[in-house]
Amino acid sequence: MIVVAILASVALGGFNVSFEAMQPKLSKLNPIKGMKRVFSAKGLMELLKSMGKFLLVGAAPNAIAYDSKQFTTGEFFLYGVPASIILMLVTGFAVYVLWPLMGMPILIP
Repeated sequence: MIVVAILASVALGGFNVSFEAMQPKLSKLNPIKGMKRVFSAKGLMELLKSMGKFLLVGAAPNAIAYDSKQFTTGEFFLYGVPASIILMLVTGFAVYVLWPLMGMPILIP
């Protein structure tokens, strides 16, 4: 399968290796610019939108597990809520801090 993918790529565009594209760009490693972008009004709005998306994605599995008596309401609030908050914070940190430090843009239309 991998061989077919490589052959298809070579057939479409030829064999082209560019080491220039793989070189790190030190100009993109600016933590001050990244922090300004993270803590801007637009960045915080995006964080709130992302938290809403996490809620939508996580609500159905939690409802199914709760309905099948996998856990009680007390266990949900004791373990589930803090775990969800920690997950959102880790994801937000990765997207808004680590990605820009690695030179990957945060594409916000």
